Amino acid sequence: MNYVIMGGNYTSPLLHGLEGHFGIQLLSERELRESDLFFDKDNKLYVPSQSSLELVMERMARWPERLHVIEQLMDKYQCRIMMRTLFPNFEFSASKLSIMQEEMFSPGRKYVIKSTKGFLAIGVRALEEPGAIHRTGDEIDWELAYNRQFFSERTLSGENMIIE
Repeated sequence: MNYVIMGGNYTSPLLHGLEGHFGIQLLSERELRESDLFFDKDNKLYVPSQSSLELVMERMARWPERLHVIEQLMDKYQCRIMMRTLFPNFEFSASKLSIMQEEMFSPGRKYVIKSTKGFLAIGVRALEEPGAIHRTGDEIDWELAYNRQFFSERTLSGENMIIE
């Protein structure tokens, strides 16, 4: 079966027109939560909303291989490691937010710091002056802490950052 799991946010009317065609079944988060449905290797899934992803991943316990791949793709650092051969000149590193120091950054270079797991640009900051890292880190920390009340560690990381 092919499933479209609609989130709590906006869903395009075009998706509603697909139901019943090509073996597609549309499910809302509520319908999925109330069902006993679990996904396996024969299912094709489209999850257009990050808000639904946690629930879908919980329903993939019987398919650990795909669950592992999704988790790797959601982790920006792991994803870049997998794509390193495609973009060998793209520089990135990982660090804990709490240990970032001015000495880690070269003057005259621009960096982007973001959580390894996240979306909607939550906790994403550009750093142009190494001396601003403590203020920038505090901003990121506050924004991530605030948003963790809405999203799990599986979809929004805290301390783990990627520096590009």
